[in-house]
This record gives sequence, structure tokens and C-alpha cells, in this order.
Amino acid sequence: MSPVEACKGCGGLFAFLPRGFCADCIDQRERSYQDVREWLLDNRGASIGQATDATGVEEALIMAFIREGRLEFVGGASPAEDEDLKERIRRDLAAREAGAAATTATLPPGQQPARGMRTRAS
Repeated sequence: MSPVEACKGCGGLFAFLPRGFCADCIDQRERSYQDVREWLLDNRGASIGQATDATGVEEALIMAFIREGRLEFVGGASPAEDEDLKERIRRDLAAREAGAAATTATLPPGQQPARGMRTRAS
């Protein structure tokens, strides 16, 4: 007999799955990802807020897709700036997950903030 677990999404009971979500919630998350992905393919460089408004997918779920590596931020003028931006985002996400207040990194003079998101595969 497999262990029973409560779904992180809907709270319903289901047989244990490593992701922590029931099959229905996994399907819903995948549909949400596909909606955001398709929208981002037509709207490269959009912000999380713009993606949320356009697709109706919650900001927290879009952030989860970023943490999972399915979406990524873009916008630096050089690969080094992109890597710096990604590192600051990783630190910010880690701080949020740890329950700490979100930290805001200050940019050096003349450097612009991130310009948006894109799908991981594009």
C-alpha cells in the first residue's frame, strides 16, 4: 500500500507522488505553463506582471516555473550582465523561500534592470 499525501495545490488526498501534487493539479500546472510559454513566444522580454495580466496565471506559479528552470529572465547587454542578473534572482528566490524579506540588489551606476522573461528553450 502506498502512502497517502495531501496535495500542495488543492489539498486533496492522493497516493504519494514525488512532486507533491495530485495528477489533476499537475495537469493544471502544465496547462498554465503552456499558456505562459505560448504568450512569451509572442511577447519576448515581458515582465512577470505582464505575463500574469495577459494569461491569468498567478505570479507565484510563474516564479515557480523560473525556480524550476522552465522560464528564465533576459535583458542584459552582455552575457556577463545576464549571469549577474540570474545570480541576483537566485539569491532573491532563495531569500523568499527561506521566509526572509525579499532583498533588492542595487545596480551599479549606468546598469539597467532586467527587461523581462523568455521560455527556457528559446
